[in-house]
Amino acid sequence: VLTDQGAALTCLPKGIPVAVGTGDDFSTSLGAGVVSPGILTCVLGTAEVVGAVHSIKVIDNERMVETHAYVGDKFFIENPGWLSGGALEWFRETFRILDFREIDALAESAQPGSMGLTFLPALSGSMAPEWIPSARGCFYGLTPSHGNAHMARAVLEGTAFAMRDVIERLNRMNVETRSIMLLGGGAKSRTWAKIRADLTGLPLDLPKITDTAPIGSAMLAAVATGIQPDLISAAKCVGDISERILPDRGLKSVFDEAYNKYRRLFKCLRPMFNLS
Repeated sequence: VLTDQGAALTCLPKGIPVAVGTGDDFSTSLGAGVVSPGILTCVLGTAEVVGAVHSIKVIDNERMVETHAYVGDKFFIENPGWLSGGALEWFRETFRILDFREIDALAESAQPGSMGLTFLPALSGSMAPEWIPSARGCFYGLTPSHGNAHMARAVLEGTAFAMRDVIERLNRMNVETRSIMLLGGGAKSRTWAKIRADLTGLPLDLPKITDTAPIGSAMLAAVATGIQPDLISAAKCVGDISERILPDRGLKSVFDEAYNKYRRLFKCLRPMFNLS
């Protein structure tokens, strides 16, 4: 509870309950009701945070993902993020596109795979498939036949490729990912969501409320004040889904080819990342 000194500093009443919060990485997943293994949470903000709940502590010897204590005796295994929404905002401003709905419309008009165009989403360094702060982003494969539509789709696909990097690393560590929960402002883009379902072959859920970090904080306060007995119980009160997007299995080969090209591009550019 708030002490005399705390009350004097904050001008709040002495004795009111004080609950400890957490970082938005964890509060967002908690606020979506994700407290059990099997669901990959992907938070599409300026940066993109990707992680999943796991029952045992595992440490990544490749150092792509971090291990954090989570609800109960569980752990949250996550990559803390790369510019995704930030890359989209850069594209919108640079190419003078009106809004994100126009980007979606442009991307929808281009075929999956962006006609061979690849975007490397390392505008402020790479966090996947490797952590390389000096890495930089690029478009590769531009021809006179490419236009804004292909570039818009390439940005949406390229940022999703990095998400698949994390999924594949988690799976190699035996961290289960049966479905995706898309959160944050980027979850408002159904185009982006569909790309991610098709790219990974996983069903993707869109929640009714996409900004769930405040809900997670409220859950912590509810438990601290005795309104809820524990976070597992509190999680049952949240996480309503508005839509489940199923992957198009017919696009698997297209996206596998595009993703493998992205990985080869990263490998080929790796020697350049340390050049001044």
